Amino acid sequence: MTQNSIDQIKKQAGEFAVTQFARSGMLLGLGFGSTAVYAVRKIGELIHSGELTGINAIPCASQTETLARQLGIP
Repeated sequence: MTQNSIDQIKKQAGEFAVTQFARSGMLLGLGFGSTAVYAVRKIGELIHSGELTGINAIPCASQTETLARQLGIP
């Protein structure tokens, strides 16, 4: 298995978790690591598109907090 295929699987897993379980009005815990980055990016995308509203997030690491702030995740 190549690194590209591993990264693609991680992206699919992170985005799947968000699309299946995140709902408007939720308080979300934001994890840390390469798969979590994909999830956080998907959350930001859905917030900006208006598909997720009223989201608040709690990051578990400063790197995750920085990314969330850059993406406009409260």
